[in-house]
Amino acid sequence: MNPEICSTPISVSLDQNIFYAIAQRKMSIYVMNYKPDKIVNNSNYRLSKIVVSFKDQLFINNYGDIFNNVKIVADPIDTDIFYNQNQEREDKILYVGFMHELKGTLSFFEFAMDNPQLRFVVAGWGTKVFDFLARNTPNVEYLGTIVHEDMPKLFNKYETLFYSPIIPEPFCRSVAEGTLCGIKLMSSSSNIIGCMHEFRELGKEKFIENCKNAPEIFWKSII
Repeated sequence: MNPEICSTPISVSLDQNIFYAIAQRKMSIYVMNYKPDKIVNNSNYRLSKIVVSFKDQLFINNYGDIFNNVKIVADPIDTDIFYNQNQEREDKILYVGFMHELKGTLSFFEFAMDNPQLRFVVAGWGTKVFDFLARNTPNVEYLGTIVHEDMPKLFNKYETLFYSPIIPEPFCRSVAEGTLCGIKLMSSSSNIIGCMHEFRELGKEKFIENCKNAPEIFWKSII
């Protein structure tokens, strides 16, 4: 009997083909065929600049150069809470937030199932498919939804954060908060994560300053 998708824990045979069969009923062929060549901690920064420039030019070609006097402001983050506590970390790989194919969640579970010797933690929520995978993959600990106030503890508790979206992210708050807390980013697409552009371009201290002072910078920019 084939297992059905459900939102409550059940015991099933954790054969990888079963997972893919379940996922294929809900996800597009494009997403199912997305398989990064490798997971890397640092993307080619020059490539990321080319990607951004190319997308800027596409926008101008389609809509015109209609934005002038533009200022980009970082997400406001309380850096008195989100910081590296320099404590001993558990050697586990964390995934946080909404579980969705466009956010690379499928590649996360594929990576987890391909590496049974590693340990993973999921703090988030999502569709029944991903809820099922999070609850029933043997080397994944599923915490469910975590209140925002507890996120600094998670980002300081674990060694690595997995996030590998398949579409560009303007900023990505969770990656920014994790980076401020000193967690390592595991990604095959950090070149399309906005906060990583800012972090590399500005440096750690300036990035922290911009996140901390974002509300003030925003209001000064529009008044």
